[in-house]
Amino acid sequence: MPALFRFSRLFLLLLLLGSLAPSYAQAQDDTSRVKAPPIRNVDLSNVDVLPNTDTKGWLLLDKDIQLELDGAVQNLYNFKYDKAEKQFRSLRRRYPHHPMPYFLMGLSNWWKIMPTNFQTKQYDKIFFAYMDTANTYSEQLAKADPNNYEAYFFLSAANGFDARLNAERHNWRRATFSSKRALNYLQKSKEANGLSPEFLFGDALFNYYSIWIPENYPLLKPVLLFFPKGDKQLGLKQLRTVADNAFYTGVEAKVFLMKLLHNDE
Repeated sequence: MPALFRFSRLFLLLLLLGSLAPSYAQAQDDTSRVKAPPIRNVDLSNVDVLPNTDTKGWLLLDKDIQLELDGAVQNLYNFKYDKAEKQFRSLRRRYPHHPMPYFLMGLSNWWKIMPTNFQTKQYDKIFFAYMDTANTYSEQLAKADPNNYEAYFFLSAANGFDARLNAERHNWRRATFSSKRALNYLQKSKEANGLSPEFLFGDALFNYYSIWIPENYPLLKPVLLFFPKGDKQLGLKQLRTVADNAFYTGVEAKVFLMKLLHNDE
């Protein structure tokens, strides 16, 4: 059972992240350019909780940073990596000990790998290096302040992408380790869902796929009893909230919604 349990955790995470690749390619066929969502005020009636914590210094919630990176995010999702990375490096020069610029640089390299159906390996080393660095600085933030949910967000995201690529490379031990960390930090970061729709994205995917998996893979039903119970309709509602309001994860949420509503709903 322990081996099966580890596999199920990995399988869940890989399913969440892996389904992005083909659907994103289809989305590119439907529209020649992907626009980053505008900065909006979040309707807190659509999110779960609003923790009492100090958000000073959280770049994820900084509206000035969002305005600054608006063009970079659009360039990233339109495969203009050099232009996007130029702005990400500028952010890194000003915030050298914050995980965000390293995570964004890693994400840029992820999008260089993924459209090739993971055939190219020339960006693997730098991708892992950026995600490892994002993890390191996130851990430092979390150690300094256990209520720093921004740190948990980046820990969950960086470990999730790390697990995904390691699984593609058949590095199963590392993939399992990273996926377990990603899910653990997801549980912590979800406490901040009320602060930003960015935090809601991972919880939305978990809510949806924790129901979708046993419906489509009945053999995993006994294993998924170890997981918190999800809510498929709540997951869709949360994805719509993220798609309508999130700056960094809004495009991903829209892509997932396109796939889910087209194929599964």
